[in-house]
This record gives sequence, structure tokens and C-alpha cells, in this order.
Amino acid sequence: MDATPTRWLNRQRRPIQWLLLALCLLPASDMLLAYLRDDLGINGFETLIQRSGRDALLLLLLTLAITPLRRLLSRLAVVLDITWGRRLCDWNWLVSLRRLLGLASFAYASLHAGIYLHFELDWSIDELWLEISERYFLAVGLLAYLALIPLAITSTDGMMRRMKKHWRRLHRLIYPVALAGCLHFWLQSKPGESLWLVYTLVTLALLGYRIRLVERRVDPDGLAPPRNRSARTPVHPGLDQHRQVVEGKSGESQY
Repeated sequence: MDATPTRWLNRQRRPIQWLLLALCLLPASDMLLAYLRDDLGINGFETLIQRSGRDALLLLLLTLAITPLRRLLSRLAVVLDITWGRRLCDWNWLVSLRRLLGLASFAYASLHAGIYLHFELDWSIDELWLEISERYFLAVGLLAYLALIPLAITSTDGMMRRMKKHWRRLHRLIYPVALAGCLHFWLQSKPGESLWLVYTLVTLALLGYRIRLVERRVDPDGLAPPRNRSARTPVHPGLDQHRQVVEGKSGESQY
């Protein structure tokens, strides 16, 4: 049967991306409206800085969750004996959302930094260095943000083609960035607040899953390296070359 839900979703990637973009803009729109209405509470700066920071980290974790989600849905289809959704490629429409989520995370991180520089420091670089020297959580947050910049710049298809294997190596920075974001969240949290712990546990779980894939030598987008062949099993050169070409095309980002 051709008209399966996964086939339909794979054909609707562009509308789904536009829908996701609209959803990503909702928190920023809500903050803007609250600011214009002077409805941010007693400490408007604290409200804006906390909400923008949490949204940036949440979107980053959603970016990292795409790979395990695809594998989970594929395995769930097998367990439930569903005739569609068994292959990882059935869920490729999720891969197309990964870049958008990553860029949205960078946008909210930029908003987070901009709110702090504007309302707290009035864009004074001297004040910024003084604050960093006195508050460790600012230094951690700054390092995490600076590491996000090259990831955002190199997120295009053109940069992926030019950088080749170096692109994957660079984008593995997203995991230490997520950990640094959790550390930044914890260091600035007030006593008794525990939301930072939830974010940290989720980050560690996603990182552990990634490490498990690496140990099993499984490509995060579903392409596993070939098993060692016996010397008595020759491989036709043309077939081997075709396999190398196919395995080289592993999709978009490899978070």
C-alpha cells in the first residue's frame, strides 16, 4: 500500500518545517508581547533571561533527540507489528527538522545573550569582562554560546559538502555545548530549584545513547559499517564502489 502515514509525512516535509518554525516563534512572540504590555512581573529582566535561556536549551535537546526518536519509532513499529514505519528511512522527515531546531536553539541563545547585554550591561564590553571574572556561570555560558556560532554558520548543505568528514567532527561540539548549557543553568539557579537537574539528566541520557551508537559502530542516521568479510568471499569492485557511494550519503546533520 503506497499511501502509508510515513510516506505521506515524508512528502509533507516543507509544510511540517513551516509549522515547526511557527511553533518555535511562539515563545519569542509571547515574550515580546509581554514586554510591550509591561506584563513581565516584578523583575522583567529575570523573566526574560530565564525564559530565553530555557527555550534555547530545550530546543538544543530536541535537536539531539531526533536520532533516538527515529530509532525508537522504527523499533516500535516492529514490536507492534505495524506494516509501515519499520525502516529508519520511513522517518526521514524527522531528520529534515533537525537543522531548523538547531538554528532555533542558536537564535534563542542569541536572544538570551542580547537580553543580558542590553538590560544588564547596556552593551558595555568592559562591564562584561568584569562580570565574567566574578561570575563563573557567565563564563560557562559565553563559552557555550561561542561554540554554537560555528555550528550555526556551517549548518548549510554547501558547508557540509565543502567540509566533508570534518563537518561531522565539528558538529560533535553540540554535546559538550549541551553539557555546558546545563552547567550554566545549574550555576545560576537559586537554592531549591531543580529544573536544571531534569535538563542535565536528559542531556546525559542523549549523550549516553550517542556513545552507545559509536561503540557499536552504528551511523546515527542508520548506516552501519559493513561486517568484516572473509577472504574467501570476494566482492566485485563495482559493487564495492557503489556501496561506498551510498554510505557516503548519510543525510543532513549527524547530531
